[in-house]
Parts: sequence; C-alpha cells; structure tokens
Amino acid sequence: MATGIADYSFELLPLVASSADVVAVCPRPRRFRPVRTPLGVPVVTPDRFAKQDGADANVYHLGNNPYHEFVYRAAMAEPGITVFHDFVMHHLLAAVTIEQHRDAPQYRRILESEYGAVGTRIAGLRERRVATEFEKFVFPLSGHVARASRAIVVHSEDARARMAELAPGVPIAIIPAHGGSPPASVAGLTRAAARAALGLAPDAFVVGHFGFITRPKQPAAVVGGFARLAAAHPDAVLMMVGADHTGGGLDRLIAQHRLEGRVRVAGFVGLPEFYRYLRACDVMVSLRYPSAGETSAVVARALAEGRATIVNNLQAFAELPDDVALKVEIDEDQAASLGEHLVRLAGEPALRARLGAGAKRYATEVLDPARCAEQYVAFAAAVARSPRTVTMVREPARGPATQPPESLAPLLASLEAGPMTHAGSAVHVDLLYRLLLRREPGEEALRSATRALAAGETTWAELARWIVTSREYRELELIEGTLARLRREPGPFRIGEDGGFGPDTTERVVEIPWAISRWDGAGRVLDLGYAFAPRVYLSALTALPAREVHGVDHESAPVGSLRRTRADLRALPYRDGSFDLAICISTIEHIGMDNTRYGITGDGPGEAADAATLHEIERVLAPGGRALLTVPFGRREDHGWFRQYDEAAWSALLRSSDLRPEAEDAYVLEDRGWRPADRRTLSGISYGDGVPAARAVLCAELRKPLA
Repeated sequence: MATGIADYSFELLPLVASSADVVAVCPRPRRFRPVRTPLGVPVVTPDRFAKQDGADANVYHLGNNPYHEFVYRAAMAEPGITVFHDFVMHHLLAAVTIEQHRDAPQYRRILESEYGAVGTRIAGLRERRVATEFEKFVFPLSGHVARASRAIVVHSEDARARMAELAPGVPIAIIPAHGGSPPASVAGLTRAAARAALGLAPDAFVVGHFGFITRPKQPAAVVGGFARLAAAHPDAVLMMVGADHTGGGLDRLIAQHRLEGRVRVAGFVGLPEFYRYLRACDVMVSLRYPSAGETSAVVARALAEGRATIVNNLQAFAELPDDVALKVEIDEDQAASLGEHLVRLAGEPALRARLGAGAKRYATEVLDPARCAEQYVAFAAAVARSPRTVTMVREPARGPATQPPESLAPLLASLEAGPMTHAGSAVHVDLLYRLLLRREPGEEALRSATRALAAGETTWAELARWIVTSREYRELELIEGTLARLRREPGPFRIGEDGGFGPDTTERVVEIPWAISRWDGAGRVLDLGYAFAPRVYLSALTALPAREVHGVDHESAPVGSLRRTRADLRALPYRDGSFDLAICISTIEHIGMDNTRYGITGDGPGEAADAATLHEIERVLAPGGRALLTVPFGRREDHGWFRQYDEAAWSALLRSSDLRPEAEDAYVLEDRGWRPADRRTLSGISYGDGVPAARAVLCAELRKPLA
C-alpha cells in the first residue's frame, strides 16, 4: 500500500517480531505489484484473517483514508487495540459509505450515532451535495471506533486527551510515531550524492515539502513563504515531494509567484527515493490546518535525519520542543511567518545546525523504532491479560482516601493476574503513573519501581495500591472533584469559615480551583509558569472556552492545545495589551532565584525580579484586564529557590505596579485542613512547618486600570 502508515508498519513489525509472534494483514496488491513482506513476518489477506483463530492481541493501524476500509471493518467486527494514526476518521468513513459505495443510509447511521440530530442534518446536507470538506474536521467520527476498542494507542498527548473524552474508561497508551530508518540502498547516501542524483547545485539552499499535497497542507503558505526566500536567495529551490491533490491549484500558485523552475514537483515516490530527496534538503516544511489530529511520519523521519524543520504550532506539532522545530501560528500570515523562518535559516547555518542536532537527539530519545516496538509489545500483553472492561472513577470522592476505590478493583486484579516481562516493566510503570496520577513518573521513581518489580520485592497491584493511597492521588481526587462541582455550580471558589478542606495536602488544592473558578469569560488568557504545573491544572486551563490560551515559561513542555512560548518572565515576548487574563500560580516567588532543581540554568538572579515580572504582567494585560496570582505567605523567608512573602513584602510588590487588588484571599492549613484566614495573623508561619509544602497561601485578583 502506498501510504505512510504502511511504511511505518513495514519497519516496525520485524522489531515487534523479535519478541512476539506476529502476522500482518494486508489486502492483495493491484495486478503485477508484489507484496512487501516484513522480515520474519507472514502476511495474510483480510479474508483469511477473518477465518483464523483469535490472536492474543489484534492491533488495528487505522488511518483517515479509504485504504484503511478493511482495517475499520475488522476493528468493528472484532475489537482489539486500535492505533489511531489520525484523530479524525470522517474522510475515511465518508469515502467508504456515501462517496464510493453510494451507501447514504450507513453514512447517516454513523453520524446519527455520534452526533444525534446534528449528525442527521450533516448527513442530509451531504446527500444533497450541500457540503464542504471542512465539516469532516469539525465532526471527526472516531468516537464509535474508540468506544468499541479494547484499548487505544495514539502518538501524542493532544490525541490522548481528545480520545479520553470520546472513550472514557478505555485504556490509552501514547506510543510515539517512530522516526524510521532509511532502506539499505540509501543508508550511506551523502548530501552531495543525493543532490548530484537529483540535479541540484551543491551550494543551493533546498527546502523540502513531503507527503500528499492537499489544501490542509497549506500549499499557498508554503509557496508564498518560499517566494519570500527566493527573492532574497536566488539559489533557493523548493521540492514538493508527494502526490498533488490540488486539482491544478499548485501549478497556479507557482505561476502566480513566478517560481517556474524554482519549485520542483516530484509526485509520489517510494521510500528509497523519499530519503534521497530528504538528504538533499537543508530544511523541511510541514504545515497542516485544519488538522486531522495526525502525527506526521514525514516529520518524524526528518527529525531522525537531523533536518531543521518548520511546523504549525498546533496539536501534535505543538508538542515538539522549541529546540527541535520552528513554529508558525495558524492565526497569522503563515506565508510571511514561514518566509521569515526560511530567510533566517538560510542566513544562519549555526541555527540550522542547532535545530538539526536537537532534532536528532529528540529522535534518538523519543522516536527510536526499537523502543516503540517494545512499548507495543508490552501494552498488547497488558491488554491481553486485562478484563474486557475496566471501570475508572468518574466522580472522585472528596477528602482523603485510606483504601483504593472499589471501582479500581478490576484494574488492580488485571495487574496482579500475570507477570509482566522485565523489558516491559518500565513501560508499564510509566503507563500506571499516567493513568492514575496523570503524569509521567520521575526518573528515580521509574528506576526504583522497575528494580523492585524485577526483584520480586513488590507486585503490580501493590504498586497501584501505593499510588492510589498516596497524598498526590488524594490531592488529585480533591482537585478534580472540586473542579467538577464548580462546573456544575459556577462561581468563585470558597472555603467555609469552619475549614476542614483537604487535610494533609499542598496549597495546590486551593490555588487551582481558586484560579480556574475566576476565569469569568476572559477571551485571551496567558499562564505564566505552565511548564512545571500539574496536569490536572493544565487540563482545566486548556478546557476553558477562551478564544486563546497561551503559556509562557523559561522551559518548554508539551501541553495539547496550549500556545506555548519559551521566554524569561521578566521580558515577555508579547505586545502591550495582548491578554484579558494572566494567571501566575506559585511562580512569581521563583523568579530570579536558584531554579537549578527544575533544570533551569538561564534564569539568573536579579534585583526585584518579582517586581519586574509583575510589571510585565501589567504591560501585556489589556486595560481592565485581570491578573490572578498565588504566593506562599507568612513569615518572610528566603529558601534559595523561592521566597515566601510577608505582609510588608507583598505590599511592596503591589506598589511596584499599577495593578490594583480586587480580592485577596488568604488560607492556612491546620490539622483539619485548609480554612480562610486574616493574612495579618499569619506573620509567624514558616514554609513546610510540619506540612507538605506551604502552610499558608495568598490568592490575589488584581486589575489593570482602564486608563
């Protein structure tokens, strides 16, 4: 099959077969075309697969195009582990029902099952040919497949979050789209040899665009951006490598910009030829909007080859670290932005080299094919041993839990049911942490748990019980339960005068609901310090129905739909008046302090660093905009990596800006839990005095004057 997913599977299966018995399923090719057989893996047709005895695990690699009709039908007939290479499946399902087979009733049934009356209307409009391609992105039609699956694999955190909403309770694993490796015939091919074979000048600046050329790939922005580069660099060449599905639109774009001879359209090429083009490139461009929620195999291969890469700052692409790829925002002039990036890369070889090295390092650490194969085998083994249904807690109970919730019993039983391979231990510890605590384990936790499991010092069930009886899990329950209540009963978060809220917890149980509950309809939201924030907060933040949600921090972290920027908070890279709301949870006290424990080495000390940050917050807020700040409060203390504020220090900080307090809520932690407090009574309280973190916290809502 001439698809990226076929290439992905062809490379992956021999690695999977090294530790499991594997049979590949693929339709017969067209006449006179040979079947590509992965090394050591037999290939059968879908008809033969349907007649075979069941395997321990059926893995369905599903993509959003008609080639995958046989995969879709098999996944629905015999549910197993569905690998969603795309989040959107509407293009596939429309093609195999109403478009190719004229099966309008089936198309209508699928839409109705997912979207009710709205789905009926969409189907009716398409039957009357009153439709566009855009609604396929808006209504993905992947929910019924996800809910029917025993388990799900996706390639990004963005896809995981969206799938979790469609199929609550179905186990989901994130396994990266591996970076592949070049075929043996081109493995040793040099850049110079690749260029010579393609007739390219040795010193030309070559930009590559790979994959099907469709409207969502933004060919207008790609050609327009290249035109800006071509004007500055007469030797520049753009290679469009992939089948052209623009219906003549690409040729018109090239003519419009007078780039005949500067843009080469290669059409679809096989994998060896793909690598020949890729190795000839200096830069690879991959823009996608609207996106089908896919993770680009082309981008993964480019990163593995160490190519400087430019992508849209959207969904899975947004999760790439800033030292790996340059990004183009979808809501700006993409051609101009892309052109600026290309001109800069052409003029700064050191930047190209730095991005290329970062890309190669990322591919080695994250996209290694052998590592991905190990994750598939481990996840499939766990699913094969688990019960058919695992019911997770949907409405967390409030307050501390001394025993695991009864609804977790099926999961704990499945983990205890059989030994997991030593090779899979680290993978499963990682999955357990992500599933129960919504975060990855720290390196030491992963190492110690894996060692204890391998030595027989603990079991999977004991590890799971330890997690769900931990303070962190109780905090997560309390925060999620509080946020759920606030969604049902909107209004500012309050704690009653009697207190008793969350005994033996950190200040996060107060700060997160306090801040989220005060969103109050702001259209443009900025979070300062998101990179080290708890996942439960980031999920709530990005779920706000705000027009834009941005995050800025000294470090970068992948967070779904958040528009991320890496910067010093004392010099924010935004225009004056850019935001309606700024949120800064337990962050301003760290600015200018020793943050090496967070892996931050460039955040140097500075006089009045917190005041400089507050001034920047004021600057980027629109007139009338609000800032939500939380800080540890009590006795003035310098802990080296953060400062605790007292009344005098807090008042001095406020005087450094024109922001005016509208609300200042102080809370103190006692044996019974958190309660409201008069902050003037907290001057003797020290940080960590017999409690997990801060004993008192101040939450302030500040407003920028209208004039």
